[in-house]
Amino acid sequence: MAVRIAFETIAVHGYPGRLQRVSAHTNVELARYQPIVSQTTSIVVFVFFAMPYMGNSVALYVGTVICFSPILLDRVAHRLPKHPGVAKLIPQGLAKWAYIIFSGIVAGKLLAHWVSDPTQSIRLGFLLLPLPLIAIAVLEYFVADDEDDEESSSRQTSVWMWRLTGTAVVVACVYVTVAGI
Repeated sequence: MAVRIAFETIAVHGYPGRLQRVSAHTNVELARYQPIVSQTTSIVVFVFFAMPYMGNSVALYVGTVICFSPILLDRVAHRLPKHPGVAKLIPQGLAKWAYIIFSGIVAGKLLAHWVSDPTQSIRLGFLLLPLPLIAIAVLEYFVADDEDDEESSSRQTSVWMWRLTGTAVVVACVYVTVAGI
């Protein structure tokens, strides 16, 4: 991979005229069916690799729908209503990943406590553990476009507070992950 990148870099810098001749000069428009084929291929590959662990069960197919719901919603995202204030509910950056890690750990512990059958635990975990991440991804479709800009500018005012809080969150995530709490 590194050799390929090195050769491509040499080609771009050493032979710009040749690159100019072979590059497209207009906006290349994708066929209407290309995103559908791409998403279908992703789903089929996902099911192919998950089937040995999950078996050919309802949980596999429901979990696949759950995992791919944000991608499938992308096709109709422009028609979804945009609500003011939704951006404030969605954690951003490190807080988002801390939320996902902590909610995954809590859900995993509850699942291990309530379900004793390993096969059932795997199936329920496959259905329940991705829900926090998917909830955030789905909520992002309801954020107004201009709201993203306002949120990012208001968050820049207290950079050091966010950095210190972020450091504490990283330390807490590492501790929880390593200690196995």
